[in-house]
Amino acid sequence: MRIGLMVHEPLNDQSGGYLYDRKIAEYLRKSGNDVVIYTPPFDAAQIIEDDVAFLIEDELCHQELLGFNLHLKQASSIPLIALVHHLKYLEPIFERQQEKEAEMRFLEACDAVIANSNDTSRRVHELGVELPTVVAYPGCGLAAPDQDFTREQSRSSLNLLFVGILLPRKGTHVLLDALAELMDYRWRLRIIGDDTLDARYVGLLREKSLKLRDRVQFCGRVSSEELSAAYLDSDILILPSYIEGYGIVAAEAVLHLLPSIASNVGGIPEVIRDGREGILVNPGDKSALKQALRNLFEHPEHLMPLIEGCALRRPSLPTWAETGRVIEDFLLGFRHENTVSNISLLRTE
Repeated sequence: MRIGLMVHEPLNDQSGGYLYDRKIAEYLRKSGNDVVIYTPPFDAAQIIEDDVAFLIEDELCHQELLGFNLHLKQASSIPLIALVHHLKYLEPIFERQQEKEAEMRFLEACDAVIANSNDTSRRVHELGVELPTVVAYPGCGLAAPDQDFTREQSRSSLNLLFVGILLPRKGTHVLLDALAELMDYRWRLRIIGDDTLDARYVGLLREKSLKLRDRVQFCGRVSSEELSAAYLDSDILILPSYIEGYGIVAAEAVLHLLPSIASNVGGIPEVIRDGREGILVNPGDKSALKQALRNLFEHPEHLMPLIEGCALRRPSLPTWAETGRVIEDFLLGFRHENTVSNISLLRTE
């Protein structure tokens, strides 16, 4: 089966969405499918000539695809499958209503939806778009530590970790503001993630970190091996996002038995349950984040039940192969149902 995958940029970005796209393409190819990657500018004639059975469209491309999809619908019957990581209008952005309307029009032109969490699926349906939908949770691609790996009960100084692209919606500034009021405690923070996308925001973060003296380290992008080592060498993952379709880093933390303090938003609660694998706070709530940190600084022994919760949760995390299988089965089922419908229609006539 030949499958087209439309993405905004080549699949070498480290963000969770591009990782998802890349892993799905790898799985579909390994299972015997021919996957063709398309990037802007999109060419409807080329796609029709390639004779793809499905066209999976990363929803991040929705602006470029508004007119394109209507044109393609007129020229072919290729099923359009929206792959939704999160809806952009939910981000703290200007012109949210216009963005919401654009995303709604994009989804209305599609035939089905792949969502990365139940929350993302719910958000799509809240737009009034009723389409066949499958939830395919992202997999965990990092190597898990050995089964006998254990963590220390407490340290005199706690190692904190933030992992994510440095954009305002990730809430890194809230974390730095909270830590600025906790200088009486012993902690260190590593910030791992792409710092090339928003120079102004990164400059703001570095300015804030000056108040924290030498306790903050900006690591930029790192390899998978270095990221896994950082999870193992940390005591708490902080994920203060304003929006998160799923939160792959939260699942990776669970895989490494690393408790989290994370925002109670999007798909994060589907991975981190409050009081079990971590602590959930409202996004943007500096006071709640500060209090959660202070409680663990003063009582590091409270980390042990959370570590045990991660150990219990870890076996239920999906692999990328399982994610890919869910999507492939959905595509095959969708094609079969539409083939049956077409046969029935022809027989009726």
